[in-house]
Amino acid sequence: MKLTQPVLVQSYEDEFDLKDGKGAVPSTPAVPGSILVDTEITLGQEEHAEYRKAVGKLNHQAKWTRCEMNNAVNNLAQYMSKPGLAHMEAATQAMQYVKATPNRGLLLKPWGKWNGSRDYEFVIEGYSDSDYAKDPDTRRSKSGWTATLNGAPYVRRTQKQPFVTMSVSKAELTAAAACAQDMLFGMNVLTELGLKVKMPMILRMDNRGAVDMSRSWNINGRNRAMGVRICYLRELKEEGLIDIEWISGEENPADLFTKNLDGPTFEKHAKFFCGEEEGDGEAEDSNAQLGGVLERQNTGSVSGSTGAASGTTGATDKFGHDRDNRVRPKRGDTG
Repeated sequence: MKLTQPVLVQSYEDEFDLKDGKGAVPSTPAVPGSILVDTEITLGQEEHAEYRKAVGKLNHQAKWTRCEMNNAVNNLAQYMSKPGLAHMEAATQAMQYVKATPNRGLLLKPWGKWNGSRDYEFVIEGYSDSDYAKDPDTRRSKSGWTATLNGAPYVRRTQKQPFVTMSVSKAELTAAAACAQDMLFGMNVLTELGLKVKMPMILRMDNRGAVDMSRSWNINGRNRAMGVRICYLRELKEEGLIDIEWISGEENPADLFTKNLDGPTFEKHAKFFCGEEEGDGEAEDSNAQLGGVLERQNTGSVSGSTGAASGTTGATDKFGHDRDNRVRPKRGDTG
């Protein structure tokens, strides 16, 4: 099943001036590596209203069908009260990106099919990441995580952390604890229905220090907020509910939710959530060549088909493409 919002995509072109005069179409929703900051000169009342409308539409779309924009939209939403020209330009790039990729959307395509038996074990996995001290004003880090059910991402989140962490590892553990909660939510829903979940569930992160801290009782957080999260993950591991493994940053799809990535890396992780298909628009990569980026790994067979075409034009429709299997990251070293 693929979720798209073609009417909302068309509204960007109908309601906003998306012509930048540069000719190139952005291949990412934000400039790679960019960080938005407060500005002294703010937009006028009319431009401010346009900004709020644009971010509202982008936020709705990022939540339901275009999660690959989570980080970019999260950054834009922090400046709703006093946006400047740079913020409006960033919002325009995000809308240009959506317009250039109208066929892209959230792909919910499990790699396994339930056979109807109560003995079937569903597989819940999680991926978490953080960007340390990302906010230039508060130095709070940003968390990003996703939880999947048989490979289909049912949780996709970006969030500024509620407190300042004193190390990269602790920022990673904060994101991991949030991801673990969503994994347990998925497990509880299935068990309440009388279904089984394979144990332990695997949570992957790309920081070895954080993995080691979650496994050892010799290290504790020096404040209550951090200590609770560390102990929470340790107890889940001891109870056999969750095991935490290391995965390389290049293979961690949650990296998409914490940073404005370069074109090839963004495209690689976006395919984890949106699938791989042709006809995603005419986006040009102004930062790097996208060819040869994606390497298919651990693909499984999935039965079923996508919905029928509706209200589209051109040689291909928005819903009738043959879907390739979702790309699943390699399981990293467990050290």
